[in-house]
Amino acid sequence: MNIILGTAQLMDGYGLAKKKLYKKDLTEILNLAKKKKCNFLDTAIAYKDVDKTLSKLNLKKFNILTKVKKLDYINTVKEVKKSKKLIGISKFHTIFLHDEKELLSKKKNKNYKILKKLKLLNLTKFIGLSAYSKKNTIEIIKNFKIDALQLPLNLFDRRFIDKEFLEMVKVKKIKLYFRSIFLQGALIDKKLYKREEKLNRNKYFKNYFKWLKENKKNPIEITMNFLNQVGIKKVIVGVSSKSEYKEIIKNINFLNNKMIPNFDVNQNDNNYIYRTDYWNIK
Repeated sequence: MNIILGTAQLMDGYGLAKKKLYKKDLTEILNLAKKKKCNFLDTAIAYKDVDKTLSKLNLKKFNILTKVKKLDYINTVKEVKKSKKLIGISKFHTIFLHDEKELLSKKKNKNYKILKKLKLLNLTKFIGLSAYSKKNTIEIIKNFKIDALQLPLNLFDRRFIDKEFLEMVKVKKIKLYFRSIFLQGALIDKKLYKREEKLNRNKYFKNYFKWLKENKKNPIEITMNFLNQVGIKKVIVGVSSKSEYKEIIKNINFLNNKMIPNFDVNQNDNNYIYRTDYWNIK
């Protein structure tokens, strides 16, 4: 499994934990990542000041994934060129569109041409979609040639690993990257889910942490075991400390074939429990 380091934690106040990853820890994490041959970083042009932080690091041996939101030919190309230059790379490995609606609206064909143009201009090796909705994802990959998908996957959210969807992706030769494996840390630290009002009232997190306690299970170990059971090859993780990253790396190949419960979570596109874009984080 390839662990791809997410960089959202380089911003102030990100997510439930709101703990910032500082440059010193980041440098040590990158050194460890290189030793483990985990040579990918995931970022986004919208991440405030993250490019500036990355520009101070030696990233020659890393492949950089990034994301763009609203597509506009002049502004999007300009933003991507600026980000590429600041980070100090010749091209991005993959540029993901981070707004499904851009390829579902009346302007979808025009927007796809803009996305494709980023590849034609040699600004990126591949183009992709970072999505939340399975229904929208299927519609988009049926209509457009997409090189890669970045999708949510965790113990609660298993929508994108059913056989039919994976077969479709395989036939279309689409690369898969999975994110949200710890739901912004809410599947690791029970104090975190309680910071979101609706999650705090939700039975699933309570049942999950009760199961961990009763079975004396480590939450990171359980998630990594689940990912290895279903054969996941590339996952994006965000960490707020070197110790968190080390714990994940330690369990990178952990595999125990004992069944992990599905916790009976309803698998629909709008389930609040795993739709992190719906969460009201204060």
